[in-house]
Amino acid sequence: MVEQSPIRHAVVCGTDFTRNAKEAADVASALAVALGLPIVLVHASPDAAPGPPAAKVMAKTWREALKAEAARLRGRGATVTEVLAGGHPDEVLVEQAQACDARLIVVGALGTRSASRHQLGSVSERTAESAPVPTLVVRRADPLLAWLGGERPLNVFLGFDYTLPAEAALAWVRELRRAGPCRVTVAYANWPEERERLGFPRDPSAVENPAAVQEALERSLRSRVSALAGDDARLVVHAARGRADLALLEMATEAQADLIVTGTHQQKGLGRLLTPSVSRGLLHTALVSVVTVPAVQALKKVPPVPSLRRVLVATDFSPLANRAISHALAVAPPGGLVQILHVVHPLALAGGEFEVTLGPSARHASHVRACERRLKGLVPDEACALGVGVEVAVVEDEDPAAAICRHAERFAADVIVMGSQGRSALARVVLGSVAQAVMASSKRPVFIVRAPKA
Repeated sequence: MVEQSPIRHAVVCGTDFTRNAKEAADVASALAVALGLPIVLVHASPDAAPGPPAAKVMAKTWREALKAEAARLRGRGATVTEVLAGGHPDEVLVEQAQACDARLIVVGALGTRSASRHQLGSVSERTAESAPVPTLVVRRADPLLAWLGGERPLNVFLGFDYTLPAEAALAWVRELRRAGPCRVTVAYANWPEERERLGFPRDPSAVENPAAVQEALERSLRSRVSALAGDDARLVVHAARGRADLALLEMATEAQADLIVTGTHQQKGLGRLLTPSVSRGLLHTALVSVVTVPAVQALKKVPPVPSLRRVLVATDFSPLANRAISHALAVAPPGGLVQILHVVHPLALAGGEFEVTLGPSARHASHVRACERRLKGLVPDEACALGVGVEVAVVEDEDPAAAICRHAERFAADVIVMGSQGRSALARVVLGSVAQAVMASSKRPVFIVRAPKA
């Protein structure tokens, strides 16, 4: 039977009374004091369960050691409740975190569940992979204690990959800043195939991003993370190959990180064996402390209100599509930017005709320039009074929906605005819809402007 603490919203700290565990407890107590949270100090072992007299003697020894450690932490200003439980440490820590709706679990990097670390994993790794709350694995306590003692800012490194766990990790860093000043680096490791997503030709042999690709990736990263990480966060985008965790570790070393924060999918069963885990790799390899934040954390809280500063509106020059431009201006705040986009077929000519020869065509180039002039003529007069910048862009592609999605990534659009006739379900199946395809494919929010009823 696991003893449970009645405390709510605590920092749960596991200890096996080793030097490493004491350092982790020091960090846990200082962090709890800074955040105004209590501590649940837990020691767990299968041998702590009721059993023969020898086990009872051992349990008594552990209870005395637990009380002594709790008293030491109270001397550091923490409010501590101690829990001695029978069971595997990682399972007990997770159960305690669930019971008290913990805000964080803190453990030392050492300690094993059995003699075979490589078969079963360390206590810290197993805890991080199953805990419903963030888990801080302490490897180097000194930087964390110096930060919590007000001696210097903490260098926080976060690997971002546009997933729900990554957003949860960003949100957690925002909370961490309540404990003290942080210098945050948000890093993104991109692979060669990502160029295709942005509409650039793929080049597997390239070791660095071309300037246009680098600029698009940095702009996209800034638009995605600024609301959570803050405008003062340093952004790093590097081309990478091989294992993502090793690429991030190299970037973290360059950033002189004191703490690495990563989201985790917490994959189970076959998925864990088949899919490489970045968070597991970081826990295995990092020389500094690591925090893993599960995806479920992103679902517990309402995210901060986004700033829709970069608005992309696509038009095919139809009345309804042009109508969406006014709505795009209504969405953008003062100081924001609206880009009006038109997708033209690579062989299109004026009057709905198409070039019959391949290669550069003066008539096609003239048609593209005419489309640009036509887009500029669609800019509402109110744009200047609203304080919203407006620019136009014409891209060439045979697939309008795919082109809009790729351009939205390059432009780092906070939202895509499009007009739609709102056809019946049958018509969408038979004829298709550019707006429908964009909604299905884009990773960015899509604002649909419906045709007014007659």
